[in-house]
Amino acid sequence: MGLSRHNSRMTKLFKWLVYLALGLTLLLAAVVFTLQRWVSTDDFRQRVEREASAALGVPVTLDHVAVDVWPLPAVALSGILVQSKPALTLARVEVRPQWQPLLQGRLVMATLLVRRAVLPQQGIDAVLLVLQKRNRLCPSCPSNKGCSPKTFQIQRQKRSAWTACRAVPCWTM
Repeated sequence: MGLSRHNSRMTKLFKWLVYLALGLTLLLAAVVFTLQRWVSTDDFRQRVEREASAALGVPVTLDHVAVDVWPLPAVALSGILVQSKPALTLARVEVRPQWQPLLQGRLVMATLLVRRAVLPQQGIDAVLLVLQKRNRLCPSCPSNKGCSPKTFQIQRQKRSAWTACRAVPCWTM
């Protein structure tokens, strides 16, 4: 009699764990679906275009913004056109985060994947010239009290910092 009572409790506990797992899976699926729908809207795409244009100092257009779940979670930008002279084009850029820092509230790239990029040196030089001009407007950016540096890791050994300073983005390498 004691064994059947123990099995009954285990069965009941197992059912609750299965229901909990199914509920969490459905909740996660709903969150991912909602996030994908929101990120793929024109309003969100235009917002990303404005932010990228402000950061680079030249107009940037995008065809599509997406959150990919499979095979690994990533944010993907498609049809990128940086309107420098000559223009820089990238068919697709995917950014995948590292999970441990993300859970700690920090964004660290694990993978940056660029597909079919056409990057003429003159176009890169034009964008860098715009960024250098902005740096001259704010040469001591990291030491100003009004600045808030945001650091991201490009490679394991190399770090870059972006600082917003008096509404003028300044890049420091």
